[in-house]
This record gives sequence, C-alpha cells and structure tokens, in this order.
Amino acid sequence: MTASILTKTWTNKASAQKAFSRAGLDKASFTIAECNGEFCILENETEEPAPAKPAKREHKVTASANLTELAGSFPAAIDPLAQMPAPVKIIEPIPTLSPDEALAKLRAPRPENATNLPTPPDFSKPSHAPYRKRLAAMVAMAEAGDDVGLAALTFKVERSSQKIMARYRDACLKALGR
Repeated sequence: MTASILTKTWTNKASAQKAFSRAGLDKASFTIAECNGEFCILENETEEPAPAKPAKREHKVTASANLTELAGSFPAAIDPLAQMPAPVKIIEPIPTLSPDEALAKLRAPRPENATNLPTPPDFSKPSHAPYRKRLAAMVAMAEAGDDVGLAALTFKVERSSQKIMARYRDACLKALGR
C-alpha cells in the first residue's frame, strides 16, 4: 500500500494529510510536500530505521479466589457480598397468540373499563401479516393499562404498518393519560 500511495498526488494539503493518516504512515519516515502545484507524500531519506514502538502490554485479570470463599473476611463496609443488590423479580412473559387468535381478539367486543381506548387498526390485509403479533401485544398492553410498556415500544417508521402502529400507540398513551 505504501508504494501505491507514494505515486498519487492531491490537489490540496488536507486531502494528502487524510490519505497519510489513513495509510498509517510513520511521521518520521514520510512527509507531505508540494510537487508541481499539487501535494504528494515523499519518503524521508534516512539511513537509520525508525525506532519501533514498544508492544502494548496485555493485562490479564485472574481471580485468585471465589467470592463465596471470601465471605466474612472483609470488613462490613467493603464486603462484596454484603453490597450485592437483592435478587430481581422475574416477570412472566405475556403468552403469545397465533395470528388468527389475535385477529379474533381484536374483533371481539371491548371490555367496559376500556371504553376510552381507540379501536385497534384492521390488519387483515396480507401486507400487514408480519406485524399482527406485535399489534396483538400492543392491544393487550393497552387493555391492561400498561402505559410504560406502550411508551417503551419503538418503531422504524418506514412502512405503512409501522406508521399505523405508531399512531395507535400514541392514541392509546393519550387515552391512558400519559
């Protein structure tokens, strides 16, 4: 690569400097000079090779003992086991429905406590098929009143289905008072 970059010329110095840095050339061995109104990279005439950079040290972290073996051997203020947070409660996932069940649920009468929610969009066309499961999950969250879950949903608004779902999410959040 060095030979090919030495034969090129650039109309401005900034372009030559950019090529110089991208090629990873050593500043001690090469310079940028003006050649016939254009800029080129020239090799310095030195008999001594440039000193090699020292190799980077790799630090390896090794565990000499297990934390449970060290329990109680530290003062209470710095005991790693005493400072560990409480275990996190695992939330059960929402059961998934087949696309046909999801459509049936969408067409079913709405519960009385959800009268202020907007009517879900009709995704019965084949072009909406990839998004039916996600819409069913959104409807379930809206009916459960999960405004945090609805607000966490993001969409790449590139297709009409995604635009419709984003509008439905925003309307549900507005109806839920968020």
